[in-house]
Amino acid sequence: MNKPCSKCTHLPTVCCRQNCDKYQKYEKYKESRRKYRRGKQIKSIVGFFTYCENNNYIYYFDTVRHVEVIKSWQYRMIERNIDRGNLYRAIKK
Repeated sequence: MNKPCSKCTHLPTVCCRQNCDKYQKYEKYKESRRKYRRGKQIKSIVGFFTYCENNNYIYYFDTVRHVEVIKSWQYRMIERNIDRGNLYRAIKK
């Protein structure tokens, strides 16, 4: 989806995403095909590890990742992403 509509001559930007009907339909389609939806934001390292004990998937930005991928990161990288608000709980639909 490099060119969502005939109006856009470059890669979609935030402005193009808000005004392009084709792009918005595509985003709705992607959302309907996903098995998980984004839940609450993870706000502490303790909350992250307690969530990981019972669940297998986590949202990192807009993608679903297995918790073992995130747990393999360095401690400082996990902490930094929690502080920036990049990690969310993944809730099965």
